[in-house]
This record gives sequence, C-alpha cells and structure tokens, in this order.
Amino acid sequence: MGPHFCEYPIDKFLKCVPGEAPTAKERTQFEQVDWSKANVEEDWCLLMNKTVNSVFEASGSMSLAFLDTSIYRASGSVGPDGKKTQTRAQTLNDAGVYWDTDEARDATKLTAEQIKNSTLTPEELKARGRVGARNWHWIVVPLEIKHDRKKTAFSFREPAPQKNISCPTANISQHPSSTVAVEGDYTSFSAPTSLSGQAEEEDQTGDTSANAEAPLAQFVEQMLNLLYCQHRQFCYGIYVWQCMARLCYFDRGGAIVSEDFNWTSTDSPLHDFLWRVAHMSRDDLGYDPTATLLEKTDEEQAKPFKAMANNPTVPAAVQGYVKAATAEGVPIYKLSIIPMGAPPDEGLPEDPLAPPSQSSDPDVQPSDPESSASPTEPFPGSNSPLPTPDSSSSPPAEPRAREFLVGEPHFATNSLFGRCTRGYVAYDLQTGRLCFLKDYWRPYVPGHTRPEHLVLEHLNRCKVRHIATLICGGDVGGYRAQETKGQVLLHHTKAPPVPRIHYRLATEEIGLPVEEFKNFRQLAAVFLDAINAHKDAWKEAKVLHGDISVGNIIIDALTKRGILIDWDLARFQCELGSGPHEPDRAGTWEFRSALALAYPRKPQRVSDDLESFIHAFYYLVLKYHSTSLISLKEFVETTFENASLVRGVKVGGQAKLTYFALKRPRFKVRNNPVLQEVLEAIHKGCYESYQQIDFDQMEELYAIHEPALETLPGVPDVGEDEDELEDAFSVQEPVHWTQPTTTASESQAVSDVDGSRSGDLVADASDPGHSDASVHEPLTESDSDGEASDPCVVTGFLSDHQQLAKILKNKYKPAKPLDDKRSNQFLLRSTRFLEVIPSEVYHSTNYSSSDVPTFAAGTGKRPREPQDEGEVPDRQSDNTAEGDNEDLPQESGRLGRKKRQRV
Repeated sequence: MGPHFCEYPIDKFLKCVPGEAPTAKERTQFEQVDWSKANVEEDWCLLMNKTVNSVFEASGSMSLAFLDTSIYRASGSVGPDGKKTQTRAQTLNDAGVYWDTDEARDATKLTAEQIKNSTLTPEELKARGRVGARNWHWIVVPLEIKHDRKKTAFSFREPAPQKNISCPTANISQHPSSTVAVEGDYTSFSAPTSLSGQAEEEDQTGDTSANAEAPLAQFVEQMLNLLYCQHRQFCYGIYVWQCMARLCYFDRGGAIVSEDFNWTSTDSPLHDFLWRVAHMSRDDLGYDPTATLLEKTDEEQAKPFKAMANNPTVPAAVQGYVKAATAEGVPIYKLSIIPMGAPPDEGLPEDPLAPPSQSSDPDVQPSDPESSASPTEPFPGSNSPLPTPDSSSSPPAEPRAREFLVGEPHFATNSLFGRCTRGYVAYDLQTGRLCFLKDYWRPYVPGHTRPEHLVLEHLNRCKVRHIATLICGGDVGGYRAQETKGQVLLHHTKAPPVPRIHYRLATEEIGLPVEEFKNFRQLAAVFLDAINAHKDAWKEAKVLHGDISVGNIIIDALTKRGILIDWDLARFQCELGSGPHEPDRAGTWEFRSALALAYPRKPQRVSDDLESFIHAFYYLVLKYHSTSLISLKEFVETTFENASLVRGVKVGGQAKLTYFALKRPRFKVRNNPVLQEVLEAIHKGCYESYQQIDFDQMEELYAIHEPALETLPGVPDVGEDEDELEDAFSVQEPVHWTQPTTTASESQAVSDVDGSRSGDLVADASDPGHSDASVHEPLTESDSDGEASDPCVVTGFLSDHQQLAKILKNKYKPAKPLDDKRSNQFLLRSTRFLEVIPSEVYHSTNYSSSDVPTFAAGTGKRPREPQDEGEVPDRQSDNTAEGDNEDLPQESGRLGRKKRQRV
C-alpha cells in the first residue's frame, strides 16, 4: 500500500481544497482552546468538539456538526437469518463531522438504554459536548484522535509550547494557510485534469516501525468503512495527535496526507479546512451525484423493494439477501446507469473474430491493462499517443438513464485502492424485478481497456451459454464523468497507477457464491457449466476470460446452474499476441496457472484459464472435504499464495510446477471414491500436458532472471558440480498424450440430459444450437493460435475444454448425490484462528509495516522500493495491486485483498 500514499505540504494541500479561507473578522468567532491541561484522549476529543463546532457555527452552516462517537456505536444490522450481525457500520472511530439532518440525528441519537448503561453521568455526558452513536452511513469527514504518540499511524513533530491565547488573531497573516485565498488560483480536488505537474519532486519519508502498523491499518479500515457504506467519489479525513494534525484526501487512485501542523490556534490550517467544508456542496465533499438518498417522504418508492424479502416467487436465499440489504437503519439509494456505447478509444477490435496478430516487437507487447503506464504517454506497444481527457473524441449520444434501488452492499472487496468492487442486490424501477448491480472503478488505458458491458454484449450476441444476461452498463454519470485523480498526485512513484473510472453494470441473474454448493456432485455440475461458458466464449466469440477464480463462478439462485461472471479482464483472441510480454497481473494470483506464475513474460493462453478452473476446484475440495494432508495450512499457503520478488516482479508457481511433475496427486480425499477418481483423472491429464513443455525454452523466453552468479561478490565458481545439479533438477522425458478411446456408452453419457434439478449434471453438448463436434477432435491451442512452436502453448488435456468437461460428466453423472460437503476445513483445522482466518468484520492486521510507511515532517530520502533494485519495470508493484485481484479466498492467510459476502 505504501506507493499509494504521498505526503504534501499543507499549503499545497489546501490549494486543492475548494473554497476560500475565512477572513480575519470571521476568525474572531472561532473558539480558542487551551490544551495545557489535556492529559488523555477524551480531553483532546472535547477540545476538538469545541473547535469544530465553533467554526461551523461561525460559518452559519446548519447541516454539519462535530460528533464525539468514542463511546457508543450504532445499532446492528439484521442478517438473512433475521439475527443481528456485526457489520462495517458498527466498527469504531473516535469522532467525525456528521450530517446534522433529521435522518442523521435519528441514526446517531443515543438510546435511553445506552444512556442508562453508560458509565458517565448525565453531567459528564453534557460536558463532553455533542455526543452520539457512531454510524458510517452519515459521517462526512472522519476524525481519528490519538494521545499516545507511539500509537499513531503517522509521525508527528513535537509541538511548540502554547502561546498566550488572549489574542487569537495576532499572527494570522504569518501562517501559510492564511495566504492561500489571496494568492489567486488554486487547484481543487474536484478538478482532476488540472492536477498534473502541480506537485514538485519531494523526498518521501517513512517510519516502518511496528508501532505504526496497527494504527495505520485502523485508519485505513475507517476509510474502508466510509466508502463501503456510502456512495462517494472521494473523501477527506483528519488525523490528530494531541495538538498536531494532518489532513487527508482519499480516492480509489491514491491517498494524499498533508504535513503535520498545530491545529489549536484559530489561524490553523484545520480551521481553514473546516471553514471550507462548511461551505462545500455535496459534490465538493465527494458525494456521487448519481446516487440519490430516498428521504422519509419517498418511503412508498422503497416499499416494493423491501417487499421482495417476503415474496414467495423469490428464491429463499435471495429473500435473505434483500432482507439484509434493506435492514432497519440502512439508507436506500436510487442509483442511475446511463447505457453507454463503445468509447472511441476503448471499443472492441475491428474484427473480434480475427486470429491473433503477430508482433514485430514482442518485447513491448502490452498484456496487462493494470500496468502502471503513464496516462499521458503511449501505452507500451501502441503506435499512437494516448488522447488527453480534454482532447479525446466525444462518445456516442447517451440514452436515458436507468434507475435502480439499492441498500447495504451484498459484498465488497476489502480494498481501499484499485477496482474496489461492490455488488448489490438491486431493484429495477423500470421492470419491478430484482437484479444484480456491480459498482467498481475500472482502469482506463486507451486502446487497451474497455468497459465490461461491451464484452458481455458481444458474448450475448454470440449466444454464449451460462453467462449473466446484460441489462445495461456504463460509466457513472456519463462517459468518464467520475475519474480518480489521486494517482496524478503520487509524484514519488516511478510509475503511477493508471486512472480509474467509476463504472456500473446491471445483470438479470442473482447468484449464490459457489461455496454454497450442497454437495460435490452439484459443484461438478456448476463447474461444468462454467467450463462450457468459457468454451463457448473462446470458440464462438474468440474471447478469453483471463480471471478464472472461486469468486468468479456463481450459482444461479433460480435455476441452480453455474454462471461465469466478471469479464472485465477478458481479451480477444486477436489481442493475445505471441512472444514475450511485459510482466502482467491478469487474473487472481491464487488460481493462476503454474506457468503464468513462474514465467511472468508469458502471453496468456487457453491452457492458463483451464488450469485456473482446476486450481479453483482443488481449493474448494481442500476447503470443504477432509483430506489426507497432515498440514493443510502449510499446503494451502505454499500452493496458492507463495510469491517472491525477482527484480521487482512478482514470481511464484513453484509448488504448482512440482505438483504437476508428480504422477499422482499429493493428497487424497477421505471416504469419497468418486471425488478421488475425479481428482486423479484431472491430475493425470495435467501431468501429461506438463510433460510436453520445454522448460528450458520457457526459461529462456519468459522467465525473470536474478543477476548472474558471477556478478555477485563472494560466490565461488560452480565448476564441475553444475552438471550434477542440472541432472538432479532436469525434467523427465516427455510422455506423449494419447487421446482415450471413447466407447459408445461414454458417448451416450456425454450427450444424455438429466434435467435441471439442483445438483444434476446437464450435458450441454445437447443444448440446441450447441452441438459439440470436438468430443473426438479436441481443440488444441496450436490449432487455434497457429503458434505450435511456441513453448507456452500447452497441448493435450490442458488445451481442450471437452476433456476436462468429460471427466466431470462421466464420473459424476451416474453417481448418486451424497452428503459429502464438510464444514470449513480451514476453520476446523486451524490452530491459531486469527493467523489463518482473517476477521470477517475488522480486518486490519494484514497490512505490513514494510508496505505502509508513515510520514515524517522533515525531508529525507524515501525508503527504497523493491522495484528500484531491478532492471525490469515493476508491473506488479503495489502501485495498482491493491484491489486489482479481488477474488481472493477469504480464509487464506497473509492476504490484503479479499472478496467476501456482506450478509
């Protein structure tokens, strides 16, 4: 997360904040506080209470107020089972600027029970100023107040002794912030296109002490809470240590933190900032203008949505989702989506069904839309410069907006930067039906990225099965209307993150997480549907998904069929290219193929996605079935998570390579012969495919190498032992794949249709219009790509959807459904709960102090980043990693980004 944070001088920070500073006369109305007797955190909270509310009262603002929320939290939400649940809306913070409206006061008002059970007397409560129950739905600017310097997220200077407070305006003109308004122009945080070049090159300082890790994670969690519960483009924050403070700005592109300053005098930057906040519009405060809060007077409009929780025609699981989304105390919003055509610089290929193109310079072929390419320079491999935001062509005329009602998110990624996906069970006001709405910040790289709905439209036109049915999609507010600007201010990074655009997509189907499968026969059927969706997309639409994971396979709540979702990273066959590419991060790390992990410069191929299906299936077997593994935790971490940095590039996959070099699986499932046969058949196919790979050529073409041994001092000459080492680690002689003979009974089993009940395997080869001629003639990558000589083209089992599908069909179709799904083995077999299973609610301990620096006041040399050591550009650094790979397993240890259910 470190590269996403940047420190700015306070005067430059205030230049970006819309509004003007108060006059000397207006400052006389601010309350001057005496901090000489402040000894505990509560004392500082009271002083801040007086300061903030005095500024708001002087400004005449009646809509905002400071609220001390360090004692109480808001009441809990109700889950699908009708019980109160711990949600993000209940997590903690000390105080904040809240809306002072009727709805906000009702939500934050202390109940009689809270007052009765309080340890404070009514007199003490009154003495604390404005006190309320914390509620993330109604907070405008969160504040974190610390008394102990060792527990702060950022470094602070020692404050100067307090001066005589009898003349609060004596030195107003001497403070840099007081001159901001009279200097003339300033650049607002709400004007993204004019921020580039504003910041000068400054040294970044960071304190990587362990003391700063937990407080910074806590502060990050608070910003996550706000952005989870509200519809915001960006937000401000205030971090206080005693009489020193820092102002903060957060959006999905980065975070700007001001230098520390003394806030206790009435001419402080804090007073200037609060004055401006008091005069800001909702848009200036970062609120999304396309999200309209339904007031109490609009309750009738929300009734049909809430009634779906008891509608017998709605599946029981979805009823629970609606009940959680519309629980008491959860605001209902009306969101709009403007259906958008293809942008001029992000459309589909001219001929989507064309074969892959050949590159004249394979070393610079782009393969990752998330790469940290500069938004003002040509993307690697492009023949023309990128258009600037104000010079790009106008998009097609936009049709009328479509409106949806949403409540609490159904799920959200635990990421502050990046895509930051939130999913909602929504109510379509046009049709009166429930649907699913996805809200995220898509990357923008002209000529390389494209809105997801364009891919989905293409797949629907090509009649691809088992994918979501598109309703509409488009950039929020219109073409590129809401774009991040935090990344432009990260001047300390060598390659800043790409811009991101706020985007929404609505689809008809509401899915259940694949982890809610009832038994492994049903899981096989769901995976079979997803594999057939992938096959159709590749063969009929020439599209490669590129991000197969547990999170991207769902179960249709109505039909119980599998659906393959999230096509935002999909690439067309003609875009895959050949030869070495820049290292990319496409796909979810845990489920990427062994070759993609070990050889980052390898282009994406069908075999990578098919192998990702297998890793996802293995993962669910390990999680929900008892196995022979002695150390499950170690096996899961080694296989799915291990990674190293080689010249700044993230490399892994050694465990998977070793696994597929074995003739038999490393583990067995207990008391489940059919599942064991499936695992062994899959492993056999993977083993034989991997035996065909020329690893020497792969190493030469696609690997990232450490510096040569002879260039490192103190390393003795390897000498004759080198040959012995080569022999010890050499790959066995290839075992050529032989296509099994298909008997008449097997052929019949493939084509039989067994109905569409939950858990039944449906042979999609017999679906109308989808006869499968590849059962006897497997589609190999060399057939489709014309790159048979390329060593990254895997042949045999991993090149053919049908062979993997046949294993699932033939093994499970004749089998009876069993009650073979076990409880979560990651939980059951964990010896230390918090190490293995991150908290579902308060996830704040996974941020490493080495990744999240604190800011010191003085200048100095910024810490060396790993990518500074290497010669290969760091396309996998944290510049864009936070939130890019969002479908991570919930229970895997040491993960900073996770997709999790919020119900």
